[in-house]
Amino acid sequence: MLLHFLATGKGYRGTGLALGVSPSWAIEVISLLCKEIRKARKTFIHLPRTAAQWKDVERGFRATRGFPGVVGAVDGSLFAINRPADYEGFYCRKFYPALNMQAIVDHRCLFMSIDIRPGSWSDQKIWNASRLGTTMDKVIPPGTHMIADAGYAIRPWLMTPYPETFDGAYRDTKTRRFNFAHSSTRMVVERAFGVVKERFRVLNACIDVDDVGRAVDIIATSIVLHNILIALRDDEVDFDVPVVHSECGEDEDVCVSPVIREIAINKRDDIARYLL
Repeated sequence: MLLHFLATGKGYRGTGLALGVSPSWAIEVISLLCKEIRKARKTFIHLPRTAAQWKDVERGFRATRGFPGVVGAVDGSLFAINRPADYEGFYCRKFYPALNMQAIVDHRCLFMSIDIRPGSWSDQKIWNASRLGTTMDKVIPPGTHMIADAGYAIRPWLMTPYPETFDGAYRDTKTRRFNFAHSSTRMVVERAFGVVKERFRVLNACIDVDDVGRAVDIIATSIVLHNILIALRDDEVDFDVPVVHSECGEDEDVCVSPVIREIAINKRDDIARYLL
């Protein structure tokens, strides 16, 4: 019942009709299962736990475009929901009620971390409020980093692309090559969102539930099941599905110290020279 609900996107009524049960029974069973799976999410959604696992992730990312030191790709994606009774804060930049999920994925499209917040929250705001966002430098191996788009503030442990000049160009070959390798490597997180939304079509349209908590349970359950299938090396995953592009804006982080920012920029320059 749960798999039918998630995979078809036909809602509780459609699932009930397909399986010969009442919509109320479908709601009760599916809600219970989603809640229990969400409780167990840390068993299936977690960062690498050993040095060897971190090395495997870094090696997998490096194989894409030779970008060194990457141990995760960060981005956010919007999931449309019904308008909550207390709707303030849930309307996203596209003017519909939504949840914004920040994710960190590895080179296989496996979700290593998720953080679900109201749709009005920007990617940077979620990062700043998340446990990993405030402790990342202490979590990942020394010298490594995550990669993210220009909507995030650069840090030594979070590499972002070089900014474009006023005419949309880049300054030199070094920055062009860096940004190309960065974008090609980071694309895995957008592809992961695309795979999840293609497989679990309940996420492709408005998640038609009346309670925000249930919507969060549905999203988290879909991510858990996605990770289980990746771990089982499911051959049915189409990794050529259209990627889900985020619309990044300027980074909003005004709390990065000048010293930290300078260290991060110097590190980015070192990587750019390495990629030449």
